[in-house]
Amino acid sequence: LLIFFIFLKWNLTFHFSFIKNLSYFAISTIIISMKKIRYFLPMIIWMIFIFIMSNTNGNDSSSQSNFFANIILQFINIDKETLTFLIRKLAHMSEYAILALFTYYALIKIAFNKRIIFQITFLISFLYACSDEFHQLFISGRSGQFTDIIIDSTGCLIMLLFLYLWQKKKNESNDY
Repeated sequence: LLIFFIFLKWNLTFHFSFIKNLSYFAISTIIISMKKIRYFLPMIIWMIFIFIMSNTNGNDSSSQSNFFANIILQFINIDKETLTFLIRKLAHMSEYAILALFTYYALIKIAFNKRIIFQITFLISFLYACSDEFHQLFISGRSGQFTDIIIDSTGCLIMLLFLYLWQKKKNESNDY
């Protein structure tokens, strides 16, 4: 019986120390993760901005585009409908180019696998574009369109191309 209690005490001590060490590991991991989450804040804030812009109804969205079109029409002679269309599509590209930049920044800062960082950045932006277009199906006067997903993805790819060329040039200059 004494041997059983000694074994039980040793076994419980081992388990409690294991649990204690595991909890220290979990807490330290959470603290490290909380420090790294700040790198994702620009990306998250930008995603919220995209969501808010997508949440505006069709009339308000058209008013925003027409506002910029009227300013530009003072300087160049172009059909207003064509210009409004270009403004809307360039806004889509710009939104997702910026999202790609913020996503890339966050992934680089947390020392993400550099081999696949461009693919993960594209995947996140593409999936968010898909969810954004799906979201627009439920907004009055708006429609989710596959062509907008392509345009959003093109903006992302353009930014990734700039980031790739910048990274390549930076690496070449470090070789000297």
